[in-house]
Amino acid sequence: MATIVFIQQDSLFEHFGTEYLSSFLKQNGHEVDMIIENRKKKLVELVRKSNPDLVAFSCTTGIHLWAIDIARMLREELGILNIFGGPHPTFSPEMIDTTGVDIIARGEGEHALLELANCIDGDRDITNIKNLWVKKDGVVHKNPLRPLIQNLDELPFPDRELYSRYDNLKKLTAKKFITGRGCPYSCSFCFNRTLREMYKGKGKYVRRRSVDNVIAEIKTVKENYNLEVVRFSDDTFTFDHKWLFEFCKRYKEEIKVPYECLIRADEVNEQVIKNLKQSGCVYVQFGIESGNERIRKEILNKHITDEQIINTGRLLKKYGIAFGANNMVGLPTETINDIYKTMELNSLIKVDIPIGSILQPFPKTKILSYIQEHDLIEDGVDINTLNDDLFSNWDINISVIKSDCKNEMFNLHKFFYVYVKYPVLRPIIRKIVKLPPNHLFNLMYRMSWVPRVRGTLRISYIDTLKYAIMLLRNVMMSNRRS
Repeated sequence: MATIVFIQQDSLFEHFGTEYLSSFLKQNGHEVDMIIENRKKKLVELVRKSNPDLVAFSCTTGIHLWAIDIARMLREELGILNIFGGPHPTFSPEMIDTTGVDIIARGEGEHALLELANCIDGDRDITNIKNLWVKKDGVVHKNPLRPLIQNLDELPFPDRELYSRYDNLKKLTAKKFITGRGCPYSCSFCFNRTLREMYKGKGKYVRRRSVDNVIAEIKTVKENYNLEVVRFSDDTFTFDHKWLFEFCKRYKEEIKVPYECLIRADEVNEQVIKNLKQSGCVYVQFGIESGNERIRKEILNKHITDEQIINTGRLLKKYGIAFGANNMVGLPTETINDIYKTMELNSLIKVDIPIGSILQPFPKTKILSYIQEHDLIEDGVDINTLNDDLFSNWDINISVIKSDCKNEMFNLHKFFYVYVKYPVLRPIIRKIVKLPPNHLFNLMYRMSWVPRVRGTLRISYIDTLKYAIMLLRNVMMSNRRS
């Protein structure tokens, strides 16, 4: 029996993939623990007490820097083997060459991590495990991917007890679920296109759990936790209408708990929205991305029309389902007028929670290739650094794309929520965004996240205030460092 400890930086969210890995390991006889701690000295003490055979990190690009630092520290202090999984090592496996990194896992991790745990338990060689790149005695062993898991019903339900010692997570009344893996679309800014290409010939990419299996998991959680809201985290919940209508019928009859999901504007019609509403859906989120239809189609490879977006907003309002919209600024070929068009399209359909982000061309995405091919990388930016510290503070004022109006774009990003939600302030915003970017605008942006977080986590006003204070503290610390 091997002992694996997952280490996580933040304590605001449960990491869904980690819960799946934990339940799979436990089902097969291994011990698993979770440590969430930012204080390095305290973290070392907690890891020493757990005495694991392996420490594991699930990391996206940006978070990987923190994870590598912690793994290196634990290697030096305690000599513990480490492994990194998640999007960053999957698409940037060269991180294995970084000092302090022992193993990286690419793609689906359940069977690879179990095989690793079994080898550690039996003191066997670990260098030939599929999905893993293993560094041993200065040599990196790069193993191929194994086939995708085809029958998701065979997996145990996520291990929600993994976070049981953390009261703020345990008491959350909004719980996440996922009904499938893989996305049928190929948006240029998303990882799914690249992951599908990686797994070509290794099984069906888009897979879905049976309605029976999903309903059984929700019932289990409902029986053991205070479940007030179900949050489906699938990239798109509505792509298979046959599955969806069966699910809606069963959910309405057997669960009767409000739920949220992600949709696409080109997948829904009145019948779909009506079924969502009748089955208990209270909130959906979908991507507008840009108010310029040409940019959506030609740059983002998202073939959704303005008419489809407007019709989706109309139907959601008709049936009383609240909705949020994801948007990006700083897109290739985008002008300031295009950004205003994006915000005004959000306003036209009366988005409840408009979300604006600055495009970051993550490693191995199609949009990064487009930017490179069209010589749109900002002068002085080394393309090889895009995997490193560029993304450690990506949500404030960073864009690698050439633009003659970058400062105004940064400022519009900060005022995205306010511009959409408060039309009376638009004349003022149009003037002040011409000022240089500043800490006050950054604070405005941080605070605009508070209503979104409160709605997403379903937390009290007191906890929302605590979150706002944390954001303010982070901004002040960032200001002192700048």
